[in-house]
Amino acid sequence: MLLFNLSGVIYNIVTSSDKLSLPAYSLMLIGGIPEIIFLSSALGYRLKMAFRERTQAQQELIFQLQRNEQLANSLNEELEQKVKERTAEIEVKSEMLEREKEQKLTAEFDKQIAEAQLTALNAQMNPHFIFNCMNSIQKYILKNEKAKALDFLQHFSELMRSVLDSSTKTRITLDEEISMLEKYILLEQQRLDHKFDYSIAIARDLQTDFFEVPGMIIQPYIENAIWHGLMNKPDKGKLKLSFERENGSIRCVVEDNGVGRKRAAEIGEQNSIKRKAMA
Repeated sequence: MLLFNLSGVIYNIVTSSDKLSLPAYSLMLIGGIPEIIFLSSALGYRLKMAFRERTQAQQELIFQLQRNEQLANSLNEELEQKVKERTAEIEVKSEMLEREKEQKLTAEFDKQIAEAQLTALNAQMNPHFIFNCMNSIQKYILKNEKAKALDFLQHFSELMRSVLDSSTKTRITLDEEISMLEKYILLEQQRLDHKFDYSIAIARDLQTDFFEVPGMIIQPYIENAIWHGLMNKPDKGKLKLSFERENGSIRCVVEDNGVGRKRAAEIGEQNSIKRKAMA
C-alpha cells in the first residue's frame, strides 16, 4: 500500500514537473527520499522476519519428522518384540497341547485295554465252579431228586445268563451285582448241602440302582470265603455281605466264620498228599 502511494506521488511529480520550478521540484524529491528509505527498511525487515519464520517452521517440521521417525522405529521394535514373544508363547502352548493330546491318547488307549481286560474277566467263570455245578446236577439226577435238580439248574442258568449279559459291559449297577452274587451264593449253598447260611445287609442311604461297579468284582472274595473257609468248617458256617457308603464311595465287607487261611492251607496240603498217595 505504501509502495503504491509512493509510486503515485512520484508519478504526479514527474507529470507535473513542467509546471513546477526547479527548487520546488528538488525540494519535493528530497522530501520523498526519507520515506523511500524508511519503506525499504520496513520491507527488508519484513522479508527478514518472514525468512526467519519460514526457517523456524522448516526446522520445526524437520524436528517433528525426525521425532515421528524415531517414534515409528520404536513402535516397530516394540511390535517386533511382541511378535517374537507371542510366537514363542504360541510355540510353547502348541507343544503343551501336543503333549496333552499324546497323554490323552495314551490314557484312552490304556483305558480301552483295561476295559477289554475287564470284559474278558467278566466273561470268565471259575471252571471248577462250573464243573462242580454240573456234578451237583448229575448227583441230583442219579438220586432221582428231580425237584432239586430242576431248582439247581434254574439258578445256574439264571447266573450264567446274568454273567454273559454283564460280560459285554464294563460297569453294571450295584443292584445287578448284588443279584448275581446272591445267585452265586445260592448255588454254592445248595451244592454244599446248606453247609452255611448267608445274609446281605445294605445301608438304607445306599442307592443300589444309582451306583455302578465292574461286574462280578466281588465274586472272587466270596468264592475264597466259601471254598477255603466255610467248606472246611466241621459245623455250619456263616457268610455275611454288607454294603454301605463311605466318603462318597461304596464299602463292601465279606465276613465268614470259616477255619481261616492258615488252616485252609494245611487242609489243602493234606488233601493233596492224600491224592498223591492214592495215585
